[in-house]
Amino acid sequence: MSQETLKRLVGALIVAVVVWGVLSLASGSGRPPAPSGALGDLVAALTDTASLETLRFDGAGTDPVELARSGGRWSVNGLAADSGTVVRLLDGLAGASLGDVAAKNAANHARMGVDADSARTLEVDVAGAARTLLVGNQGPRYGTTYVRLPDQDEVHVLEVDLRSHARRSVNDWRSKRMVAVDTSAVTALEVDRDGQRYALERGDSTWTFDDGAEADAGAVQSLLGELRDLRGDGFLMEGDSLAASAPGGRLVARGSDGSPLGEIEIGSGTGDRWARTAGGTVIYRIASYRLDRILPPRERVEGSG
Repeated sequence: MSQETLKRLVGALIVAVVVWGVLSLASGSGRPPAPSGALGDLVAALTDTASLETLRFDGAGTDPVELARSGGRWSVNGLAADSGTVVRLLDGLAGASLGDVAAKNAANHARMGVDADSARTLEVDVAGAARTLLVGNQGPRYGTTYVRLPDQDEVHVLEVDLRSHARRSVNDWRSKRMVAVDTSAVTALEVDRDGQRYALERGDSTWTFDDGAEADAGAVQSLLGELRDLRGDGFLMEGDSLAASAPGGRLVARGSDGSPLGEIEIGSGTGDRWARTAGGTVIYRIASYRLDRILPPRERVEGSG
């Protein structure tokens, strides 16, 4: 073979590779097409997250969880849901795709976590009918999950980490936000910690105590930072012994007209404490180490001068 002929063959091969690459890019985003059939239809419905209004997780010996959207807001079992947690679920579903068949024999269901005893169920409404997906263990790769339909033995790999979402408890889905205060509008703060009280007022350039002493600007900004997005560390039930503690503190932020922009009540004790918004029914847990940030003693707020 002459050198000229060899050059022509190599050139033709390069052109063929380029054409194949262009056609591959033009054929789509690279995401595999949704498989046909009942499971494919269900996965397609899950990826259409804008149309999802209700998702129900149940099974595997845990309490049922119902996520519902109303007016653009999500709730969990009728309680306010954490928007960030819900968004992570929806983002995952939006990018989900159904992968290979991992097993066809029911003898593998228990090992993959998709048998009736160990699977967590996900129920959604598709075309007016409730459809159920059995959610099992992590799949063969990180970020994948074994799934199947209740009436089918075939187990598929779902290309999304649905397992971690499916196994969240109700409290894991709930919003822990107590208050979110526009701190630029705060003109006064009132702090009461175990009977020790002080008040702060905003001036043109400084914060001062009610007795006229100047406060440390950094310490006040730290306190305002807590109010900007104050979240509990968990939740307490009414019967919890910690929730039965007597009131022990209060933090109030007021606006220019004197009305409260945010008001938090905190229980007494030496360890973790309960907390709630004034008049609120949800009782939160506040870790003991956070108390000095939410209800700082006066000496932490006093100016150096």
